[in-house]
Amino acid sequence: MAELRITDLGLAAAARGLCSALDATGAAGALEFYDQEGGALLARLRFNNPAAVEFTGGVVKFSGITPELDAPGKGRATWARAMDSDGNVIFECDVGQKGKGAIIQLEEDDFVRKGDLLRVSEFSMTIKQAG
Repeated sequence: MAELRITDLGLAAAARGLCSALDATGAAGALEFYDQEGGALLARLRFNNPAAVEFTGGVVKFSGITPELDAPGKGRATWARAMDSDGNVIFECDVGQKGKGAIIQLEEDDFVRKGDLLRVSEFSMTIKQAG
């Protein structure tokens, strides 16, 4: 079996590449929340441009995300999609309440009501070796 091992330097480059893809169009990308993978849109927030400026090894810290002031849907947020400003999907991940182990952890209840304010001040992602 072929094997590939990426160093910390390589992981940091992968993290930067992910963020470069979010920023590639020159405008802020979006972070959308859904009730399930492929489900109903609950809210759409905007990343800063650049989307992230802090990289440590394979850890990317996103911050300064513009809140959704009037959520278009309602339901429990369990899935998120990050896109560049042209709508190209860069990554998808799980969403949950703080302390539950999801990539994006919401401080408060993960249930979104139509018209709600939804705020994600920051979140981090780790790109790491498999296994």
